[in-house]
Amino acid sequence: MTEQTSTKTLIHVEKVNDNKYKMIYENGVYFADAIQMADGFFVYVPANGRGTGYMTEYALRMIADELDKLNTAYIEFLKSQGMY
Repeated sequence: MTEQTSTKTLIHVEKVNDNKYKMIYENGVYFADAIQMADGFFVYVPANGRGTGYMTEYALRMIADELDKLNTAYIEFLKSQGMY
């Protein structure tokens, strides 16, 4: 098995509103949303009609990295309140 060494971002995140972001592959294909739930955290939600197929572990890591970025400010807020 070869290790992915590229740091190129293959996923772009586009803000829809304060609670929703579109996840788009570098080729322009919209595939999912990051939606802020009632607990304040963003989660991955496949776009309508795109819940089938496969995703590589590399793509899943990139999605997780994007969710980390979106959740950072909220986590810092929770830490400042002693809640995380």
